[in-house]
Amino acid sequence: RDQRCAQHAVKRALAPALGRWQMRTTTAAFDGWAASARGKAMQAAALHSLVDGAVLRGFANWAAGVAALAALRRAIATPLTSWANASLARALRSWAAVARGK
Repeated sequence: RDQRCAQHAVKRALAPALGRWQMRTTTAAFDGWAASARGKAMQAAALHSLVDGAVLRGFANWAAGVAALAALRRAIATPLTSWANASLARALRSWAAVARGK
């Protein structure tokens, strides 16, 4: 019985220190897990931002290319039309001359 009381007294005396030690290890483990989760969340957010930015840049580049092609078509539409009309007129004059000669 005296030995049991002595062991109980030792446990009672060590209980606060053991509780603090257990709390520190548990807290450290949780802090490590939380830091890892935050790091993964930050990496995921950075990846989403990077992908979203790349998609937006890609769309902007595509839209700029479409606008440049449209501007080029507008710029060459008049000269091409006049060239095609002149070529057609030349062909019709030539055909009329051949038709008159026969």
